[in-house]
Amino acid sequence: MGYILMLNRRGSLTKVEDLTGKDADGKRQVPERVGRTSGAPAANLLWDNTEYALGYGDKPPAKCMPRLAAFRRRLDDLPEALRADAGVAAVIAFLRDHDPKTFPGSRLGQQIEDLTRPVTFALEDDDEELVCQRDAVVAHVAGLAPSGPEITCAITGERDHLAVLHPSFQGVPGGGSTGAYLVSFNTATVNHFGREQGANAAIGVRATAAYSRTLDYLLATPAHRVRIGEHVILAWADDVDAGKSFVPAMFDAREDDIEDASEVRAIYRAPWNAVSPDDLDREFYILGLTGVKGRVAVSMWQEGRLQDVARRCREWFDDLALAGRSPHARGDGRRITDVVRALAPSGRNGKVDYDKLPGRDAATLLRAALTGGPIPGSFAAKALLRLKHGGYPDDDHTRTALLKAFLIRSTGMALAPNLDRTRTEIGYLLGRLLAVVEHAQQVSSFGKAANATVRDRFWGMLSTTPVRALPILDWMFVVYLKRARGKAAWLEQEIAQIRGLMRTVGPTLPFGEQALFGIGYSQQRTELWTSHARPNQRGSVAETDPETATTQAEQE
Repeated sequence: MGYILMLNRRGSLTKVEDLTGKDADGKRQVPERVGRTSGAPAANLLWDNTEYALGYGDKPPAKCMPRLAAFRRRLDDLPEALRADAGVAAVIAFLRDHDPKTFPGSRLGQQIEDLTRPVTFALEDDDEELVCQRDAVVAHVAGLAPSGPEITCAITGERDHLAVLHPSFQGVPGGGSTGAYLVSFNTATVNHFGREQGANAAIGVRATAAYSRTLDYLLATPAHRVRIGEHVILAWADDVDAGKSFVPAMFDAREDDIEDASEVRAIYRAPWNAVSPDDLDREFYILGLTGVKGRVAVSMWQEGRLQDVARRCREWFDDLALAGRSPHARGDGRRITDVVRALAPSGRNGKVDYDKLPGRDAATLLRAALTGGPIPGSFAAKALLRLKHGGYPDDDHTRTALLKAFLIRSTGMALAPNLDRTRTEIGYLLGRLLAVVEHAQQVSSFGKAANATVRDRFWGMLSTTPVRALPILDWMFVVYLKRARGKAAWLEQEIAQIRGLMRTVGPTLPFGEQALFGIGYSQQRTELWTSHARPNQRGSVAETDPETATTQAEQE
């Protein structure tokens, strides 16, 4: 709810309570929202947006006035006894004297700044009880007879009256300011066998009320939802609080979207530490929604035991585990949002817009995480492309971690987070070779940043057509070795160890070997900077990690 209009018993406005502030609690229990079509206006009972309740909004007066008339007519059609209720009578009196033409310059118009938020009414001496919450109104709403014929509900299997119109939902990206419909039939092309509107979907009014209340609650509760790009993903358990905050933490959402991160950590550790077995033995559901031309489209549906979901999430984090991430990096690097952000192209300012991230990619990755399924090859191709062009060290680390998870899940390959000196795959060895030559370049430069590193110049060639790049790299390594004071012998040993495992190099590297190339480069680079010290210009020793060294070089 956006605003509460406080009235006295004569229907005069006394004050406006603004619920749009950041710290305000705008949740209020109101009568069920009516279904709307492109035809005649349909007003909610004693609450609605400003176009219906006040006859003024973003639409022109020609559209707002009929909606205000529908709102007044809804009250005039109430039983006489209910219209005599003090609260309802005050609202009727207020609307009788209200003139939409004077709204912009009136005291009321100056206090209502957000015309997209709904408004409702309350009596000033009713202890903040809304008019629509008064006993007489609640009893009337509970006794309303459904207008549709009696059917067998397709959801519950019980006899019920047909829900002719279904409610719209706000909070779904792409759904518009007035909301979007999950179930809607308003053109002849989508009708079946001459049926109209809700008759095309045999859903009862009780099931409609239940799913609409549930979706409204989930969409309005940050602990159960996360938005990424054009998608919103909801999660809940059969005990609604058992899965609270789980999905926002999986996505590494903004801090104000996560109410209790400790619960997520408990879910993550539970399969091994036996934490909260009662909570884990529950059904868990995940629903992805997106808005398409005023409709709500279901982009994802996943269900299972919370314990199984937690175990698969642990496997996801383990598959993406990769040594070498900077302790000062933003985020963990293995959350869904980190991965999608690392794959998304940067904007003109070099940053990625959080709200423009591809939500479909996020839904696909979340499905892979929750089911233990493979990661699509298109994601690995994106990661290789971004690695080729380079970027922020944190994002490159996440891209490499995704390549590691891709190989583990698609080929069953065993890959450790740290450097494995026994691996003999040609792609892995070539990646290690590039890291050693790059390290020799940095050591020989005595702290001075090169205009272009070996990685910048040879990543693309060595990872695709290595036979063209190897002779040049061998020559460059010899040149750098002559200036690598105190480290020449050690660098030669590293190259010798890699060359000793390398078999004949083919003219090109297949896709899987290119992924191993990125992993080998990252792990070897981490090993070089964490296991050895780098001599500075004065001959002293200073520890430098690869993330800091790269960032400093970029700044210089």
